[in-house]
Amino acid sequence: MSSFAALCTALAATIGTGNIVGVATAVQAGGPGAIFLDVVGRLVRNGNKNMPNVYLQLNIVFAIKMALWLAVQCITLNAG
Repeated sequence: MSSFAALCTALAATIGTGNIVGVATAVQAGGPGAIFLDVVGRLVRNGNKNMPNVYLQLNIVFAIKMALWLAVQCITLNAG
């Protein structure tokens, strides 16, 4: 199996053959502008898909910072 065939097989398994055929059909029907619109649409969808993970990480960082701030305040009050 050539490296290109392995790449195509991996992409078909990950992306799906329907998406690959859909992009090829869109380019055939609409020209290069279809690729641009497809990329923009995928960025929006992927951004929405990953936002809960980003919010979770931001909340964890915020919670750690608040816990550290509270610990410093408690130490300061007890020392003074």
